[in-house]
Amino acid sequence: FRGARSRLTRTIIQQIRSLVSSHRDRDRKKIDFRRLWITQINAVIRGNRVSYSYTIDSASYSAFTFIWITV
Repeated sequence: FRGARSRLTRTIIQQIRSLVSSHRDRDRKKIDFRRLWITQINAVIRGNRVSYSYTIDSASYSAFTFIWITV
């Protein structure tokens, strides 16, 4: 490697911290989108006076399946 990134301790520590932060934030983003997805489904289902857990349980026995989108 060439340059400061391979030689300077401070730059290496900053690089490691940024990698840790990016990994953590990607995981957080997936959690947030899944929470939003569940909230949206729950809002639609509650209009029909059915609980979220009942709908998901029913869906597991039918041919209809939910696809959890991970971003």
